[in-house]
Amino acid sequence: MMPGPKEFRQDIRQARHHVWAKLALILLTGCGFILAIPFFIGEEWIVAAVMTAIAVVSVLVLVCIDRREKRMRREAMQYYTLPLPHALDYETVCAAVCAASGVQWTQVCDENAKACRIGGTLSWRILLLHQPDFSRTAYKAQRERANRAVNRVHPALQKVSQLEVSSMVRINLVVCGAMNEELSRYSSTHAQRLLMRNECIVNMAVVGDCLLVPPVRGADVAIPDLTRYERSVDLIWSQLCRLSAESKTN
Repeated sequence: MMPGPKEFRQDIRQARHHVWAKLALILLTGCGFILAIPFFIGEEWIVAAVMTAIAVVSVLVLVCIDRREKRMRREAMQYYTLPLPHALDYETVCAAVCAASGVQWTQVCDENAKACRIGGTLSWRILLLHQPDFSRTAYKAQRERANRAVNRVHPALQKVSQLEVSSMVRINLVVCGAMNEELSRYSSTHAQRLLMRNECIVNMAVVGDCLLVPPVRGADVAIPDLTRYERSVDLIWSQLCRLSAESKTN
């Protein structure tokens, strides 16, 4: 069974729990070793041994969590499938995304590529690409051409604070006519590596009445990066559902 919205939320929640658990264990490990030192010096061996044992157990639990996350990432071989009200074509997807509140600019790169920037709690730069029959090689070349075209008109700022960078997200949204082997492999690529970038990247795809989202199960990233990932997916999903539902009603 394909992972859906329920698994999407569960995996994000679990990743956040792992982050908090690891932070608590690191704190407990440090405190255990630090508190053990004066007891060793004072030759209070029992208390020192207890503190050291707490620290060692904390380290062991940290190792277990890390191994569990690695195993979960290896097993996360399937993208999330988020349902849409009905099948969407490229023009409808572009209209839905560019109708979002906070749109600062839009740019048509060519007949199969469009870009926009949306401001808000985060700053999203979104590429909208059309690949009727998905080919990873053709997609990569198309994405690079579109990025060059956007950079010529909207060059990146030279001086940006770390706080501003941490709120930036790039979304690559490709609209395809049908699912194929290459698109399945592309959509199933784990999100962790791209989320760890300063300006994180989220790759998504629309096929018919489904939004395909890369897996995040077992991700070992910071909570702000998980938040950027979740809000990016929510932005695209909500816009596609809202506009497509309105167009169907009309």
